[in-house]
Amino acid sequence: MASVCCDKGGLKRVAFKGLDGKRRSLRLGKRSEKYANDVRRHVEAILASAGARLPMDQQTAVWLAEIESDLHSRLASVGLVTPREVKAIDSTSFGAWIDRFRESRAHLKGGTRMGIDYALDNAAAFFGRETAIASITPGRCDDFAIWLTKDQKQAPATAGRRIRTVKAVFRAAVRHELLIRNPMEGIKEGSQSNSTRQQFVDRETIERVIEACPDTEWRLLVCLARFGGLRIPSEAITLRWGDIDWARDRLTVHSPKTEHHPGKERRQIPLFPEIRSALDDRWEVADRGSEFIFDRMRRTVEQSETGWKAVNLRTQFGRILEKAGVTPWPRLWVNLRSSCETELTERFPAHVTAAWLGHTPDVAQKHYLQTLDSHFASAAQNATRTMPESTCKETTEKPQTQEISRIIEKACTKDYPAWIRTMTNRTKICCATVTLRGKNGASRVIDTRLTPDYARTMNKRRLTAGIASV
Repeated sequence: MASVCCDKGGLKRVAFKGLDGKRRSLRLGKRSEKYANDVRRHVEAILASAGARLPMDQQTAVWLAEIESDLHSRLASVGLVTPREVKAIDSTSFGAWIDRFRESRAHLKGGTRMGIDYALDNAAAFFGRETAIASITPGRCDDFAIWLTKDQKQAPATAGRRIRTVKAVFRAAVRHELLIRNPMEGIKEGSQSNSTRQQFVDRETIERVIEACPDTEWRLLVCLARFGGLRIPSEAITLRWGDIDWARDRLTVHSPKTEHHPGKERRQIPLFPEIRSALDDRWEVADRGSEFIFDRMRRTVEQSETGWKAVNLRTQFGRILEKAGVTPWPRLWVNLRSSCETELTERFPAHVTAAWLGHTPDVAQKHYLQTLDSHFASAAQNATRTMPESTCKETTEKPQTQEISRIIEKACTKDYPAWIRTMTNRTKICCATVTLRGKNGASRVIDTRLTPDYARTMNKRRLTAGIASV
């Protein structure tokens, strides 16, 4: 048996009798009672299995594998476990490991690889390529997280993505037994979304942009982003004429980003009127026999070593915006997709629009849907529209209530307690009356000439002393 002892200053220790019969103490430092009892329970399990010469139970074995090195060393010092082996890993440099990590992710899509490259470059610049990976401490990783936002001026969402990638680098090192534990464990990644960079692009603005586009390819590209919510350029450049179902007004979209998820290789979206019109214009000038809708852009991608980067969409789109007299908004293509989903959600259920755009409603809520000024205006307009009725009812009710109170007060005497009663003629309520009955049996009936609803209101409120409900 083991017990938890509390020393001065809140210091905890677990006292137990070893297999040799000697009393020993496992000092835990300033820890909570719950933590100390958890350690005590596992110490008892270790002693029980060792005394019975039986394998250790799975829960305790997992606990021993996951605890920090300091606690494991303390357990070894009192003879409960054997010390962990510390491998000589100083020869593995951080730069060599991130190069290996980069090669293992070569199968990922271009945009994902680009994000990984940015994160690895930041990590190499901060930690140093020649630094031994084993020498990187948790405190140094804390400094890296601060460095991203303070010195590199990265937005919280960008810094969070970089931290998540570097965490994966160290996690892979642990899996390959280059490290005992992940030094970035416990560092929060923060929010991955940045609402300050969201901007809704209204229809009037996008129509000006479409008019300024130089050809049918660009007009269709902008329409697909704003009215169809396609990911640009990956989903647009892979479109074929065979993907269009003209009879059913549907378009099959192939998604390179999500094709590795089962059932997410493709999706269908409606041929919205704006997209249908742009497709008709594109069909009129397209080369007969061409397979891809964006044939010219597709050829540029295939002939370049940099892939879709060679299309230079952002630079060209910036020139189109300048020609249209429109100020460029943040995240040019992503905000067109965001504006599309925000607009569609006003007309269709959230799960339907999310399926059309190729993600889940949770992703839409977190990264795409926006709160617009029109939502506030609509709410205020609805509130104003209902206010006159409420105000009218209140101003109408008050004089009639006062009139009933005045009639009852005038009719009531000490000998005539009164109550309110309604008179009915079959199903039609005719009027409301006040009946006064004296102690000698005499009664008086006063017609208030007011609606029964207000009479009942007075009955509930009992505004006049001496009135009893019937």
